[in-house]
Amino acid sequence: MRGLALLNKNLKKAFIALLLVAIPLLSYTAYSIAAETRTDKTANSPGISFSESEYSIEGSTITLDGAVTTSDIAACNVGPNVTCRNLTGSNPELVYECSGLSTSVGTGGWTEKVRNGQCWTNLDVVYFEGTINETIVVPKPSGALTAPNMSIINQSSDCLTTVKGICIHNYDGSETLETNTGDDMFALPLGGGSFVEYPVLGLTDPFSLKHVSRFSSSSDKYPGKKLMVPSGPPSDYSDYKSFLRNPPSFVSVRDGCYPANFSICKGDPVTPPAIDGACPVPDISNVHMASQPAELTSAYNEVNLCSRGTFEDVADTSVDFKWRCKGIHGGSDAQCSSKTPVPGICGSSNNQFFSAQPSNNLCSRGAVVSVSGNGPWTWQCDSLPSGALPPVDCRANLSIQGQCGGADNSSVARAPSGNSLCSTGDPTTVSGNGPWTWKCQGTDLTSSADDATCTARLNVCDPGPTGNPENGTCGSAHGDEFLTASAVAAAQRCLTGNPTAVVAATNSFSWSCTGTGAGATNQNCAAGKAPTPTCQPPATGSDENGTCGAAHGGTFASASAVNSAGRCLTGNATSVGSSGSNFTWSCNGQGSGANDSCTATKSVSYNAECKAYASSYNSQPATNNNSGCVSGTYQDVTDTSSEFKWQCVDGTAIAQCSATVQAATGSWRLDFTSVEDFGSCRDRLSGNRWCPGNQAPTGSCSPGSSCIHQSACREPAQNSMTAYKTWDHYVCE
Repeated sequence: MRGLALLNKNLKKAFIALLLVAIPLLSYTAYSIAAETRTDKTANSPGISFSESEYSIEGSTITLDGAVTTSDIAACNVGPNVTCRNLTGSNPELVYECSGLSTSVGTGGWTEKVRNGQCWTNLDVVYFEGTINETIVVPKPSGALTAPNMSIINQSSDCLTTVKGICIHNYDGSETLETNTGDDMFALPLGGGSFVEYPVLGLTDPFSLKHVSRFSSSSDKYPGKKLMVPSGPPSDYSDYKSFLRNPPSFVSVRDGCYPANFSICKGDPVTPPAIDGACPVPDISNVHMASQPAELTSAYNEVNLCSRGTFEDVADTSVDFKWRCKGIHGGSDAQCSSKTPVPGICGSSNNQFFSAQPSNNLCSRGAVVSVSGNGPWTWQCDSLPSGALPPVDCRANLSIQGQCGGADNSSVARAPSGNSLCSTGDPTTVSGNGPWTWKCQGTDLTSSADDATCTARLNVCDPGPTGNPENGTCGSAHGDEFLTASAVAAAQRCLTGNPTAVVAATNSFSWSCTGTGAGATNQNCAAGKAPTPTCQPPATGSDENGTCGAAHGGTFASASAVNSAGRCLTGNATSVGSSGSNFTWSCNGQGSGANDSCTATKSVSYNAECKAYASSYNSQPATNNNSGCVSGTYQDVTDTSSEFKWQCVDGTAIAQCSATVQAATGSWRLDFTSVEDFGSCRDRLSGNRWCPGNQAPTGSCSPGSSCIHQSACREPAQNSMTAYKTWDHYVCE
């Protein structure tokens, strides 16, 4: 170790300027001329924290006491989503004393000496206050000063620029302590005292901060000269440490403490609770929404999305809107969904027949929108949710009750026909050979409830002409108007009988329907003559406004159908365009004539087609969509004795479907035998068929059929005026 040396006073002045430039001397108002004196400070304020900015001598104290606020508590200041409330404190007190680095490492030399009171006796830590995720935690322990991290010390250093690796702080004395001495020494004058800091030693070395002072003493042989104190060597600073361990009797070496920030009642932050994500309440997984129900309002408070957690959108499907309610702080996620919008569906009353406006079964899905009409009736079925999709059109038809005509309950010689069958409704085919039966069908073809069953009896003794007579009856052209005689088609002239040629008169056309068979009557028919249309072409170069044609306001499946219907009555037509659910075009006027804008509605294409059945069947072969329809929805209808029936329905398209009922077989039996006067009884051929070969029938037959077998004929002498016929009537059963 190097010995002590005295530096001549005359050399001191040469280093003062260098010392002032090289060593930052810090000024602190808290220190008096006697820097060795301990300093006691008290910080008592609502915020229990204090910053000591000066280096302190051993024995100095810092006392912290006062009322606790939430700003003092670490658990209340961990982020924007945490608040504290219901705080009740008990005025804690804590005293820190400077003991020096030799006794306290890591706290800048400060140690705790006194603890009193509690930081809090009650405290609620609230996460996400006022949101769907609000969670309250009561921290444990309840604010005892002995709890971990309840008191905190963070030391600091003011040593920035050094000479010889040291900094001199809080120098006192009339002369300046010098460090720039040209060797590993610094010069300590009489009456001077300073904190000497070696930052390179670190806080684990008690010699990194000491207070060194030289006071007046009789043992100081050279009070007028500066005392040379070793500052090195830089490798291990052993000379410096040896001097501090064994200083001269007139040199005081004491422990010091670093400037520090002191605080109490911080405590460890509360561990955030795990919050599981949860889907909306009430459950909307089966609720149809017009669009994705996302309404993000803040990071932790979503509307109509999550009852807990945070919203995260995921890919939707064709039937579901999907999202995720993510858990917070390690909580589990919840997968959530709602239904996409669906169109309305017409109810079972759609396309049915009613005698009065229907009120039930109008829509099987969606709300009913305004029933209107007097038969047919129309209404719409709204989508789910309402208004999300265009409503679906539905209709029901007026039911007309079938009623038998004049032929009902009559006794006739041959099968009735024509207008005599029904007074209202459509007649079915007349069946039987006397009696005869038929039905007068109402407008509801899917139900027999509005049908009338009619019969006519056989009058076997009613004389009639030979053969199979049929009266002539005017057809649909009768009473109509035509431009020319050739326009009156032969198929439209007569309902029954043979039509004659059309004769043209000045204002009419006429023809006859000639009956067939002996005794049949004819009927004269007529039609009006339509005026010949006249056309007046516009003058060349004249002005003419454009006018929409017949297609305007109509409904069409394609642009070509619009063209065929007629785009313009006058003017030049533009090509047909498509806009949403409409077709659009213009009729441009000629010259200075105005243009006319035209529109037509796009028709919805419906396709209903039956599945074909070529054979005959013992039971209904079509029972569902797959077995009954190529396209459309299967609907069962009432069968007949000869046909199994059903419908395939797609919107307004209805296909009537059928399959043949396998015919039953029976056997013949003799019903009755009759002998009749030849002159007064008619020929039975017109009312019943003869048995094959005019012989008694044998073998299987179709139940309900009958035939007549002429079993014997006898006639008296040629001059007799009477003759008799014997015949047998057979029926199949």
